Amino acid sequence: MKSLPTMHRALHHMVLTQQYPSIPGLTLPALYLFEGGDCQRPRLFQLGLRYLIANSARSSNWMRSRMNAVGIFYDYLVQRADHLAQHALSSSLPMHTIALQEFVNHLIFGTITDWPAGSTDPTGLFWAPAGSGVVSSIVSSLNDVIIETEKYGFAPQHPPQWGPWTARKGSEPTGIDAVRLASAARKASENNSLSYYLPRKAEIISPSARLITPTASIRLTEETKSFPAPVVRTFLEEGFQTRRAENHAASLAAILMFGGGMRVSEPLHIWVEDISVGQGRVKVLVRHPQTFEIRKGRHLISRDEYLRRHSSDLRARNKISGPLHAGWKGMLMNKKHECLLHWLPVFGLEELFLERLTIYLSEIRPALMERRLSRGMSDHPFLLVSAGDSHTETDSSAGDPYSLKSLRKAWQEAVWRLSARYPDLNLIHDKDAGTTAHGARHFYGKTLKALRAPREVIRVCMRHKSPHSQDVYTEPSWSEVHALIDGPIRRTALRNPDLIPTIA
Repeated sequence: MKSLPTMHRALHHMVLTQQYPSIPGLTLPALYLFEGGDCQRPRLFQLGLRYLIANSARSSNWMRSRMNAVGIFYDYLVQRADHLAQHALSSSLPMHTIALQEFVNHLIFGTITDWPAGSTDPTGLFWAPAGSGVVSSIVSSLNDVIIETEKYGFAPQHPPQWGPWTARKGSEPTGIDAVRLASAARKASENNSLSYYLPRKAEIISPSARLITPTASIRLTEETKSFPAPVVRTFLEEGFQTRRAENHAASLAAILMFGGGMRVSEPLHIWVEDISVGQGRVKVLVRHPQTFEIRKGRHLISRDEYLRRHSSDLRARNKISGPLHAGWKGMLMNKKHECLLHWLPVFGLEELFLERLTIYLSEIRPALMERRLSRGMSDHPFLLVSAGDSHTETDSSAGDPYSLKSLRKAWQEAVWRLSARYPDLNLIHDKDAGTTAHGARHFYGKTLKALRAPREVIRVCMRHKSPHSQDVYTEPSWSEVHALIDGPIRRTALRNPDLIPTIA
């Protein structure tokens, strides 16, 4: 199969978008597993490929979610293989029951000790807590694959109290082992579904809620304004897709905001020439919309001057009024009036942007600019352009620079769309919930702090002139403070009583 520039790499698996040679035009997100501890030679999961071909009429996101679910379960099984084998010997419960119960619990509550303050993980998975809706989606996707592949003759072939791989001493689980174990768990459930292992809503207590002492008359709420981390990838992959089409401009802007900490108006100032791609990396330069200079022949002219000379209807967007206005806040820049966007190394955000950008620049934007030129309008250098068919734009705006009003509306609709699709996420579009567009920048800052980036590094990444500007983005929430006090700080106090001041 021929590979395309789209890959998601995880602990023991990766999902690689490829063209299937036997069927012209068919592109599939194939699952590869690093079986047998071999990190250099991943093996195509043939059972998954057969499943994808049978469901090739589905969307690429739908297929990818199924392969990701199998990959996540395989990661878990490899990391917990020895533990499960030992536990099965001393427990009355069959291994498949133990495996699914623990798998779901680890997804919901995470595997990191004292999250979010802790940094140790005995499982080696380093999973952060995920929302119940995200977990339900993973389990549902895995269940779909298991039901389909059972038709291919891969029913459990081992006694339920033993793991399939334990018959091969010294070996690790394979992809087939993972499928057979999940199949045994499904058939052992009361409702014939892996959803049986999901806790009921009343039983699900978020990690942050468990850290707060219940109070009969007081309801404590979170102060954080950050976009909820477990939902970010799903929001970016599914939020901007409608039944009619995908909002490519809003999707790219959102990835820049989550992955690069951009303010909501800043992606609208990006020119095509501000982005370059090399060796699988994306370089984005954030440049002043007025004063950054570009070379025209032997002379340097400002961007504002360039637009005045070459466009009949456009100027620097921070200085105009009307629907194309986009604000600009002062930021840390070099003498050329530019700065580098630093990608957040989580959730494959840079890779996702490259995937979407490749399609956008080769297919979507050229077609939209042709529609603008056909109306007798001039060309322009702005990266993000209107599709001309949203609720806030008319067909006559196709190819025009994407508007701030359209971006905000697309973001709001994306939150509502995800909320309707996954009711258990309890998503609302609200500033205090962190789900407005600015919540992405808070997510960027808080994640940098969680990854222990030095304070000065965070300042440069967020392009702040003042070292104090980042405080609002990195200050801990109430539950994070409670976790620190009730966890590491409490242990320090118990181990080092001499540190406690003596009461006079």
